[in-house]
Amino acid sequence: MIVLGIDTSGAACSVALWENGIVLAKIQKKMMRGHAEALMPTIQFLFNRANIGYNDIGLISVTTGPGSFTGIRVGLATAQGLSLGLGIPICGVTVFEAIGMAAARRIHVKGINKLTVILETRRTDFFLQEFCIRNSEVIEAGDPRSASIESLIANIGKDIYIAGDGVERLKTHLPSPEHVKLVPSCEFPDSAIVAEIAAKTDSNAYKSAHPFYIHPPLATLPKKKGRVFNE
Repeated sequence: MIVLGIDTSGAACSVALWENGIVLAKIQKKMMRGHAEALMPTIQFLFNRANIGYNDIGLISVTTGPGSFTGIRVGLATAQGLSLGLGIPICGVTVFEAIGMAAARRIHVKGINKLTVILETRRTDFFLQEFCIRNSEVIEAGDPRSASIESLIANIGKDIYIAGDGVERLKTHLPSPEHVKLVPSCEFPDSAIVAEIAAKTDSNAYKSAHPFYIHPPLATLPKKKGRVFNE
């Protein structure tokens, strides 16, 4: 089954096609804005590169957050539209899961290892989730939550790997940053990993494709103005 992976949760527009352990094609464009205009042309270009059509895909996977309010909704709206139009299922994947799985692939140490995915919030705190890594797979070891800098510093040990775009800011506050086990090149979700996670998920366990927030979003959708009719 060919899976289309989509990520527009952060500073990139990333799409990939995954089938039976092989990445058929992947495109990632760095951008802070313009996801809405770029996503569908990028998907079409991806399909042309892989020489497939929309009817060839059997599942759509999309990141649900945390991340950019606008970016997340662009990705979800596109994925939901394609799912409805093509009559195929959709699976939501959190940014924590996607980065966690990518980090697991880069850690080649035997046994069970601990990983914390740390994300920027553009506030004074961080978003984080703990995982256990076993045989290059990740298992959730805690719920997603927010934490202060002080709390993170107090609880991160030398035996814990860390990944995510919040790591760089955190490192500037650590008394001994050289002792931190940083997993490189795992700051943002990889759309191929997003597709793979969905492909390996039982169809009965597909996660909802709705925005995932820890804090209420700073941006909100405008309220609809409706007419009031008196009978």
